[in-house]
Amino acid sequence: MGAHDWGITDDTQAMSKVELLEAQIQNVDVYFIDGWASDAPFAANSDKTVRFSSSWDPNMLHRAEWIKYLAAFFNLEDKAEDHFDMVSAKWNQPRTSSGKKVVIIQKVTGNPAWGTVDALKVEADAVKVSWVETAGATLIGKDEAVTAGGVVAAGTCTGGAACDIDFDPADEVQAAAFRDLIATADIIIDETSNYYASTTYGASEFETNFGVDLSAKIYRNDGLMKAIGGGSAWFETSQSSPHIVVEELSSLVHGETMTRVFLRRLDESQTMKTEADCDKEMPACGGTVTAIEAPCETYLTCVKITPESSSVAAALLLAAAAFA
Repeated sequence: MGAHDWGITDDTQAMSKVELLEAQIQNVDVYFIDGWASDAPFAANSDKTVRFSSSWDPNMLHRAEWIKYLAAFFNLEDKAEDHFDMVSAKWNQPRTSSGKKVVIIQKVTGNPAWGTVDALKVEADAVKVSWVETAGATLIGKDEAVTAGGVVAAGTCTGGAACDIDFDPADEVQAAAFRDLIATADIIIDETSNYYASTTYGASEFETNFGVDLSAKIYRNDGLMKAIGGGSAWFETSQSSPHIVVEELSSLVHGETMTRVFLRRLDESQTMKTEADCDKEMPACGGTVTAIEAPCETYLTCVKITPESSSVAAALLLAAAAFA
């Protein structure tokens, strides 16, 4: 089994992305890809490629159900069923309405080569609506943002995964309207990229990006990271174990106390996890590729189905395909 490594991006490294793909794809029986895989090695080996598009599903719980699809390639459908039943039960447990409003935002710097422009975005993706509403709150979304003066971003809000409403940061009226709108929220989740930064994103970064200090009610989903300015565990966990992230948001909107891992207030520190924190031996890490008959059993990740062990197993399987 193989999956795409997006860390290889250009020809300045030991092997270019295409060269690495060419080497990898010859040594696997199945190579998981997403809808954007267009490199030549994929086209030349279409008999090995399998589409894995969980991130296109518009419901956060339904994304987790893709573990069943992935498990079928390992004859582990029973364990995937058990894992998803646990996730579904926790996701669907009764929660009262908090009456709170949540808004999810980001500032995007345009790239002329991609035809994008600077924008202050209100995010109204269906998957985020499902997350916020399940937590017991209401998402400030498309209708409110458009009424406030925002413009639906081209190609979004048409039934696909994304729905962005843009405000022009160079237009003083639109920028002020954006700030007024987000100030009405009880919880603000700022998803502005901090990639390649050398410092943790905090209140000063928010004020620089958005021109207002609302730090008392701002959170980010970067509580667990590989490194400052590096990759976030949110992207895998929100797909494999959405019950964890919905419980964190529910605790915030209901004023409950819990130890949060992913949702971080701006004055809270981040937790860093690297390969040094993982002592699990994987088959290809020592330089020798070993056939895996049943990885869940071999590595004892699914022998007993408990919330803890099954979450780990699903995260491992989904992480392998998340970068396809």
